Amino acid sequence: MTFSTNLYDGHTLKDVFTQPRELTGRTPKTATVDRGYKGKKMVEETLVNILKTPTKERQRLSKAKKT
Repeated sequence: MTFSTNLYDGHTLKDVFTQPRELTGRTPKTATVDRGYKGKKMVEETLVNILKTPTKERQRLSKAKKT
């Protein structure tokens, strides 16, 4: 979804949820956003999950998988 102006992240999620609501007739129960999101933890009935910074152990395991 695109917006014509540069909106604050916390104000765009409510509008983004209109698409799945129109397609499925239901509002998402959870939404996962990147670490740059600085909005609310709950938008209407949807719980917003913000990804956490990877730990050093997780980064090490991820690098080990690639090799």
